Amino acid sequence: MPKELLTGSAELIMAGEDYAQDELIATLIHTGYEQVSLVQAVGDFSVRGGIIDIYPPPFSGSTAGRTLHDGPIRLDFFGDTVESLRAFDPISQRSQQDLAEAILLPVSDILFPLSAPDSGNTALQQLSEYAARLQWDSEQTAQLVEQIEQRHRFSGIEFFLPLFYQDFQQPTATVLDFLSPDTRLIFIDPEACRKSTALVQERILANFASARLKLAPALPPTELFLDPEQLFEAMAGFAQIFCSDFSRQGEELFSLPTTNHQLLKQDIEIQRKQRGLLAPLNDRIRFWQEQGEQVVLCCRSHRHARTLAELLEKHEHTLEFVAPTLNPQQLSSRPPGTLIICAHPLSAGFTLVDQKLHLLSESELFGEMRLGGKGGKKGGGKQQGEPVRFAELKILDVVVHRDHGLGIYHGLVTME
Repeated sequence: MPKELLTGSAELIMAGEDYAQDELIATLIHTGYEQVSLVQAVGDFSVRGGIIDIYPPPFSGSTAGRTLHDGPIRLDFFGDTVESLRAFDPISQRSQQDLAEAILLPVSDILFPLSAPDSGNTALQQLSEYAARLQWDSEQTAQLVEQIEQRHRFSGIEFFLPLFYQDFQQPTATVLDFLSPDTRLIFIDPEACRKSTALVQERILANFASARLKLAPALPPTELFLDPEQLFEAMAGFAQIFCSDFSRQGEELFSLPTTNHQLLKQDIEIQRKQRGLLAPLNDRIRFWQEQGEQVVLCCRSHRHARTLAELLEKHEHTLEFVAPTLNPQQLSSRPPGTLIICAHPLSAGFTLVDQKLHLLSESELFGEMRLGGKGGKKGGGKQQGEPVRFAELKILDVVVHRDHGLGIYHGLVTME
């Protein structure tokens, strides 16, 4: 949607301030929220007397550091006063910490006018003009018109977004329009980025050509998307950092030597049966620390981080939990021998040679650990690593359970 419309549609809710409940509910519906009995996903809201639960998109909090709040919020009203504003757990539905304020952003790109339904005639007029010019199928066009007249946000309505905002100077916006002028764009493997962009453009054009053959309603891609040239031209207005194995002529080059952890991964696999999972990893961590180097272990979740910390404590490590984002300069100030654990996923570990900093990936070293049960397609997906036979296990061996992650084997017992 247009930038000015998005910023103008954001609602600031503050604890202790007045906000009419009926007005808030009307605003939520207008900005795409759906009223449900139990709030569980972004875009849900529920009303129970003087309590309104809302699941907004993530927003920046007012605490120091402007931390990002990602989760549902609960407004407790006394009359029209927001008596309390709290975050809550969508699973247990229990309230958690208090919040000073919350920002409610729209959850739909299509905002129907608040006035009478016939005020949407501009969109319908534009739609009729496209239908005649592109020779859309009359039956499909009639269904489309009916849904817009009824203000129904159907699947795929965002592909007709420009029709709703013809009164704006720029009917659509990209994420680049919301970035600060001093933003730095980081390209990981810029060559692959260009290939991927070209492939996406090819698919867009192919889908539009297919829709034209079927006479299905579809706006021209130029109305909806930036082509690759327009995209890279728009990004050229920002400072850019290219992370690549190849240097580019005419650009300032900053060399950042790195190494991977394939040898460590192989060492763990080789020694697993004799020494377990953690012993060879512990040896390598000790070796790095004796050289005065820093080690960070990145885990997939807070739960995995806590479990791994409990296991590593038995090897007499001094542990420290650090929240992302990681700053190498700040990490170097930690006391020597401190093992840092961060609850942030990392697909593959690497070493920053000059900084003497090793970032280890839990997933890479121990395999992917599923936490959501045995789901997946029938027949089972591809297993990560070889299964371990019970005959090979020893008491207190560290194991990776398929469903529950890292654990310690204590033997078998007979269940009554």
